[in-house]
Amino acid sequence: MNKLKNIFKGDIRIWIIFFLWTVASLASVYSSIGYTAVIIDNSPTEEFLKHLAFVIITYAIIIFCSVFNYKKIETVLNTKWKYILYAAVFILLLITLKYGEEGRWLKFKLFNIQTSEIAKLCITVLMAYALTKSQDRIKEPKMFFILIAITIPICLPVAVSNGSTGALILLTCYLMMLYGGVDRKYWLIC
Repeated sequence: MNKLKNIFKGDIRIWIIFFLWTVASLASVYSSIGYTAVIIDNSPTEEFLKHLAFVIITYAIIIFCSVFNYKKIETVLNTKWKYILYAAVFILLLITLKYGEEGRWLKFKLFNIQTSEIAKLCITVLMAYALTKSQDRIKEPKMFFILIAITIPICLPVAVSNGSTGALILLTCYLMMLYGGVDRKYWLIC
């Protein structure tokens, strides 16, 4: 039992909810697998095992993130890497705009990922970093406009290719700023 507690650190209720979502995911895939397997010409067992592999990989990533020292990310972002990261995401999104629906997906052998998901992850990390580093100046209007200047160049290309994802990224950044202590009155100006 102690070994399990060492692996699944944190709030047990969150792990239970995550496990229940996993069971629901596996059940929904299992119930619809026959139709999907016919469409893509695979066996139902093969499709179910593929989904199970994704679930196991997801658990591994979450367990890794729960034991990972997040302060190491901060040391990387204190260097020029934050600018390189921001520029890379922006270039990815411009490629998405140029190639349309085809450019929205990065295709690898085992999985595909949307460039907007990479952008969402990067903008969330950069926003958290900016909010953390500017806590002493967070109530100033200049800081609000700097945070908006970080957010909008990422949200606009995403919104052009996929409006709902762009709105979700903007909402995520807004909530981060709201809970990070940015004064609400500045949002009325924008």
